[in-house]
Formats: sequence, structure tokens, C-alpha cells
Amino acid sequence: ERNLVFNARLALNRMVREIRQAKNITAQPNSTWFNFTDINNQTINFYQAGNYLYRNSDELTSLLDPSEGLIFSYFDATGNATNNTTLMRQVNIRLNLKSDEQAVNVESLVRFRNIN
Repeated sequence: ERNLVFNARLALNRMVREIRQAKNITAQPNSTWFNFTDINNQTINFYQAGNYLYRNSDELTSLLDPSEGLIFSYFDATGNATNNTTLMRQVNIRLNLKSDEQAVNVESLVRFRNIN
């Protein structure tokens, strides 16, 4: 379980750090995919493919639960759920990792610092 917790926190911390720097949501996100441009004009895409979590083409972990390993939920400035990219001001990230009979769930709510 320690390995799962380590992998989960490492991946989540990276995602939180980078998503905070978003300045433009570049495509309509969904529950397992989020694409944005950061303050350095880099395009970043976090997504799940099978049991893998990717940042662009880089693998962050191979331990995601294949059915619900990565879940994004989007909110406006007042905390109401929204799918409208012009209203999005925060995102909740939930990671569910599995290995053998063990499972770990971690999540974090991230406020965009550079989207007005």
C-alpha cells in the first residue's frame, strides 16, 4: 500500500502544481481528460488510457483503476458544477489507484490562478 500511496501523491502533486498555472482551457474537458495552456504557453493534457495516467505523452503512473482511475469535476467561481469552459475557475482531481487487492484514493480541489 505504501507504493500506491507514494504513486498517488506524486502524480496528484504534479497535476495540482501544473493545473494551478493554467491560463487557458484549450478544449472542452471531460471527466477523464483535461487540456490547457499554462503561463509559459505550453499545452498540457492530462488523461487516462486504460490503467495509465499521462501528462501529454509522459506516463505518470500505470496503477490507475481502469474503470474510474482519473475523475475531473469542474466548478465556477462560486463552487457550482459547470461544463462551460469560460466559467471554469476550479477543478477537482480524483485519482483511484489499484494494485492486486489494495486500493488508494486521493483528491484535491485546484483553483486556477491565471484564469479570470
